Amino acid sequence: NLIHLHAFQNDATNGVQRGNHDGGILRFGPDGKLYIFFGDNGRRGQMQNLPDGPGCIALPCPAIPQGNLPDDQFGGPEPDNAHLTGVILRLNPDGSTPFDNPFFKAGAQRGGEAGANLQKVFAYGVRNGFGMAFDPFSGALWDAQNGDDSFTEINRVERGANLGWVQIMGPVERIAQFKEIETSARFFGLQQVRWPPTNIADSRKEALARLFMVFEDGDEFEARLEGRQENPPVDTTAGAKAEFELNDDGTLDFELEATANITKATQAHIHLGARGQNGPVVAFLLPFNAAGRNFQEGDEIAEGTLTDDDVIAQPGFDGTVAALVERMRQGRAYANLHTVAFPGGEIRGQIKVDQEPVSHYSDPEFSWKFEVSPAALGFMSSGALGAQYRGDMFTGAARPTLLGGQLFHFDLTRSRRKIAVDDPRLKDHVADNTAKFDITESESLLFGTNFGVGTDIQTGPNGNLFVVSLSNGAIYEIFKRP
Repeated sequence: NLIHLHAFQNDATNGVQRGNHDGGILRFGPDGKLYIFFGDNGRRGQMQNLPDGPGCIALPCPAIPQGNLPDDQFGGPEPDNAHLTGVILRLNPDGSTPFDNPFFKAGAQRGGEAGANLQKVFAYGVRNGFGMAFDPFSGALWDAQNGDDSFTEINRVERGANLGWVQIMGPVERIAQFKEIETSARFFGLQQVRWPPTNIADSRKEALARLFMVFEDGDEFEARLEGRQENPPVDTTAGAKAEFELNDDGTLDFELEATANITKATQAHIHLGARGQNGPVVAFLLPFNAAGRNFQEGDEIAEGTLTDDDVIAQPGFDGTVAALVERMRQGRAYANLHTVAFPGGEIRGQIKVDQEPVSHYSDPEFSWKFEVSPAALGFMSSGALGAQYRGDMFTGAARPTLLGGQLFHFDLTRSRRKIAVDDPRLKDHVADNTAKFDITESESLLFGTNFGVGTDIQTGPNGNLFVVSLSNGAIYEIFKRP
């Protein structure tokens, strides 16, 4: 076997066995590497932009997701063998990992099973889909992704891309619509009940802040503590910043400084958990003082050096500085400052590596407000249908619900990096259809109907366009009229 991927879903929180969201498209790129599209498989871990997992392993799930938990009974949230999902993988033809993969160095640093798997990843944040192809002229990789009920996507996939799922589907500017649709009575749910759609962020800024990002190295860290990061949020003008630096001897220096006035601070800690989660304490930054102390902007609140003796073990966490630093690199730890007025915490901040990540978020090149269920994606590499179609992109349907199985056609811009549109309603590159499988605002894209479930689209040796229909049991040849 070139690679072994976990596909069986028997999650304790769902109670329904499944085997879907497998994707399964294989393509060799112009670089000679094998690309594998594998759907999220129902996992809710780092490859689904949940750095510390969904925060729930048993029903009923808490109102606020909890930190320092696995994704499910199979492991996670790191991309172990059961959680290497929601990804596009890039492999050598013999199944080995190319040294020039975007996360090769980051995976080597992480080590273990999860690190070796991370090295294989070309892009992540993928929900599911059945369309992936290389542009025959630019060599760029494109995919088509199915939404749950909202925001079907077409993406140009760059190396190291984070495509947003489960935090974002569609353009991040439409995050409010994504949440509105998926939390509505008709469509409520994102298949896995352990991370409900009510957890979707309420703003663009918050959605982007919650993404799982991959870093190389990283021995310096920072956190900006503010009330709005508390769970639930705290309305306060207090503020602080925490800075950390890993020393050569394996100890961790820290400094906590007020960035605004703080009234009666009682204690401060490092907790395990991602943004939006509450988790256990693993280190003290400011010892407990019941009466509290006041600090003004610019005051040093605390400073010191953490050793292994200062780090508190928790389930699945061995209580060492090395383990804590690895959690910090993964966005799975936060600093929290408590006060007399807010004993549960007045200000907190996610601890982040103080450098740019090697992954990057990418909006889709085109999307539909409601799901239209694309399948195959392919290119017309010849001029056999006419010069106007040479180099154009086509998508098929995963269901025949819309017009018996639609075939959509897309022009690309001169740079071949974007989708060109003529319909002024599509200038924002979103088709605002009014319901699932509704063609509103896609009329100009329609190229054919009644193709059924279109699983493959290719330019044939004779230059014509061929569409494989699984449901119709046919291969259609599309050619120019004589």
